[in-house]
Amino acid sequence: GAGGFGGAGGFGGAVGCDLGDFDGQIDDPLPGGGAWRDAPWPLAFDSGLSDVMALAPREGAAIPVDLWVVGVAVTATAPPLPVENPRSQTRFWLGDGRASGELVLPFNGALAVPGFNVQVGQRLTFHVTELGHYNGKPQISAADMYAVEAPFGDVAVWTPNRPIALQDLHRNVAVAGTIQGGGEGCGAANLCWDLAYDQGVITFRTDRPVGLGDCVRWVGPVGAFGAEPQLDLFNEAWVEIDRVP
Repeated sequence: GAGGFGGAGGFGGAVGCDLGDFDGQIDDPLPGGGAWRDAPWPLAFDSGLSDVMALAPREGAAIPVDLWVVGVAVTATAPPLPVENPRSQTRFWLGDGRASGELVLPFNGALAVPGFNVQVGQRLTFHVTELGHYNGKPQISAADMYAVEAPFGDVAVWTPNRPIALQDLHRNVAVAGTIQGGGEGCGAANLCWDLAYDQGVITFRTDRPVGLGDCVRWVGPVGAFGAEPQLDLFNEAWVEIDRVP
């Protein structure tokens, strides 16, 4: 409204740039799935993920651990490519009522990976054996003894009521906004853009063709580079982009 973030002089996106019925990977075919949940999960939904992620280093070498995560929700996955070694089996995002996290295994098959198709909405139990980080972003870097506790469940999605911050790392977020600047190179073939949404501005990192004024709809996890949160497009299923003619 006028005077708010969506009004003149605020952060808000273009008229008509809203989320609509876009739901990212949720309710998609494998590895998508699950059911949208607007409300946060209750604190009683505690898989042990918060204790695990709190121990993950932000710098230096990875550390060996002997911990369990029990019944955690899969909230997002990397894409199911390449077919012979799908990245969705070795990189996926996790959540419960107390924490969000990310599991990233080597792409070379050197470590144990789930022996079933990982899918959004599943509830998983596994044994965590190593914690690491990438540019200060904490991650589960090795695990084994994966099991599915439940094949289908709800997936909490946060629609921001304040600016997205580093504390929201790995959390599933629903954002619609417009590209308002940027376009600088930021690793590989990616460009980093300024995405203005109702509550602020966040970096959108992508190798997709985008430009000023484009409407971006995002349902996926919050990433980070250093101390700054960003939306990092690891999976095309997380985004829908309307190009300005």
